Amino acid sequence: MGKFLFLSFTDVVETGVGIADLIETLEEVFRASKRGEVVSSKKISTRLADREDAFLNSMPAYLQYKGVAGIKWVAGFPEAVRLGQPYITGSVILNDCNTGQPSAFMDATWITRERTAAISVLGVKYLKKAECPNLSIIGCGELGRAHVFSSLSFFPEIKTVYCYDIFPASAEKLAADVTEAGGVEAIVCPDHREAMRMGDIIYTCTTPKEPFLSYNDVKEGATAVSIEGKQVWLSEDYARFDKLCVDEWDGIKEGAHMKNLVSGGFVSDRQISAGLEEIVNGKAVRSDDKERILMATRGMGAEDVAIAHLIYEKARKLGLGAELTLF
Repeated sequence: MGKFLFLSFTDVVETGVGIADLIETLEEVFRASKRGEVVSSKKISTRLADREDAFLNSMPAYLQYKGVAGIKWVAGFPEAVRLGQPYITGSVILNDCNTGQPSAFMDATWITRERTAAISVLGVKYLKKAECPNLSIIGCGELGRAHVFSSLSFFPEIKTVYCYDIFPASAEKLAADVTEAGGVEAIVCPDHREAMRMGDIIYTCTTPKEPFLSYNDVKEGATAVSIEGKQVWLSEDYARFDKLCVDEWDGIKEGAHMKNLVSGGFVSDRQISAGLEEIVNGKAVRSDDKERILMATRGMGAEDVAIAHLIYEKARKLGLGAELTLF
């Protein structure tokens, strides 16, 4: 009784799950959601008033189609970076739906980072124009790196990566690693506007103090994805994009910055062209290769639980992790 599988960060990575696996798993989530077979409760975010920009999020979900429930408990602490630790860390608990007992406890640092990138890649898969040779990344930390390398693996048409970060060394390191991987040119941009103007695909992975990105710097036909928990685009620019998409509207509009944009009249329900559930299930969004499209994401517990279950199954087959007893 009470036995569960413990998987460390290393165990999770050693399962060998890649971007193609993640995209397939996420598409399955959205198809099952359309059938009414997913319960993804609203994210509960706890802010630490005495620690600037620190948060703890609770993200539970039940995947009826898999017969698995779970919860991700994720933390974001800027101070950790200054101590040489990741900004985002967390854990996932999976529960046996026959007994309710935990079946797995695993590190969610990799899951959170790679799922975030995979959701962006999934959105771009359906929203991008026909050919996208240029990728721009604004913010070259761990999340930015995950977005770049996931995209390079999934979109072979990418030939050039434009990198910008407020810390030039981070952009230079990412560019060097992209170059070393081979087959793609990487260019460090001293200004975010320069990087933005080149991208057919644009990812913004930043922690802005205030909005600083402008629609004026988005090239014709570009698809931009914003993952920030804080507002990064100028308020008036959300209405200037030809299409505005989200991962899941009911959840994202409860987030602090989008809630403020809605209450301020800058974004409305009718302005949202589609969520990922609609997009994955066949709703066409892009009308032509000239449209500028923005997708904003916040993340859903169902996505993390589905990926954690995939990792759990692969770990079992590979004999990874340690079996522990709770009681």
